[in-house]
Amino acid sequence: MFHRLLLVVLLCPALLDAYSIRLPAAYADHHPCVSRCVANFSFYGYPTNILESDDYAAYLVNLTSICPVLLNAHDCVDQCNDRTFNPFSKRLYETMCKPDRIAALQPHLDCLKEQSDTIKEECVEVCGSMEEIVTSISNLTYQNEMKHDAHLEQKITLFEKYQCGRVKCYVQCSRSFFSKLCPRVHGVSGGTMLQTFILDTLRANLDDMQALHTKDSGPLLPNCTFVYKPDDLFSSAPRHFYNLLGFSLAQEVFFAGVKHLLEIGPEEGA
Repeated sequence: MFHRLLLVVLLCPALLDAYSIRLPAAYADHHPCVSRCVANFSFYGYPTNILESDDYAAYLVNLTSICPVLLNAHDCVDQCNDRTFNPFSKRLYETMCKPDRIAALQPHLDCLKEQSDTIKEECVEVCGSMEEIVTSISNLTYQNEMKHDAHLEQKITLFEKYQCGRVKCYVQCSRSFFSKLCPRVHGVSGGTMLQTFILDTLRANLDDMQALHTKDSGPLLPNCTFVYKPDDLFSSAPRHFYNLLGFSLAQEVFFAGVKHLLEIGPEEGA
């Protein structure tokens, strides 16, 4: 399912374990050069994309360190004869790391450094743990690689839908706290700066997909429309938190039940 590959590259789901990209075993076995490049990048512990993180302040603070590592990873894969795609987007690098972008960030960095922990704690409190979802998807995907199973596919789809809603929650929460806790710089709030950065990042990814003729290759999960329509990520926040995540309260309870079954295992839950 192609939409899942797009989410892997863009957000942080199925093939990402925390901040380390985990290529499918079958792909890694047949693409050793690409695998080495991915391993070298993962060593640094940086996400390829700001939306792969739950700490946007820390990502922006570390951007000057992330940019050269991202470019090296792209160039490494680009030199591989066994590559079928490059998970390290050159368009993304050029969008995030252009000199005027870095210069515009500088006046905001002191406040972001100071408030990074506070913003993350507040947004984890509001939105829940991103790492928990990423780990669950990664574990389920690994199980499904070993033995394809329709039930596992359903679980993965459920977690992916939930994760896309959580990304939207983190983005809106972070934008709000950036604006609340950090002063304006030349009339630009921290929240506006973050929104512009993220939208430009999404549009760079969309340009990549269009260049590869992948835009219409399959349906996307309802909560993930911002992959193709970046402005959807900043649509007005609903009153109810579960609606922001794209779930009714009943679905949230069901999700908690699925999570419990995953924790205790199928034999104990039988």
